Amino acid sequence: MILTIGILTKNSEDVIAYALSSILENVKLIDSQEFNTEVIVVDGYSRDRTIDIVMKYKHKFENTLGSNLVNFKILKERINTVGFARKILAEFACGE
Repeated sequence: MILTIGILTKNSEDVIAYALSSILENVKLIDSQEFNTEVIVVDGYSRDRTIDIVMKYKHKFENTLGSNLVNFKILKERINTVGFARKILAEFACGE
């Protein structure tokens, strides 16, 4: 089974590291025999360091959990509304 975790961002450098760190700590507690994890970040073309921070955490997830247990996607979209961003997230999600 695949567990999908989605994050919507735009200029979120102040909070994105905390969010991803929290997700990583909680995903480590999940039984990897039962779940593979998918993390999808939909970014609205941030102008700050959000994507740089997300890329660092992408590597942390892969190194900590193994690239075969986590699928980390970063999507850049011109987001007009939160609803549109959620729609993009749902379209790319593979999990439950």
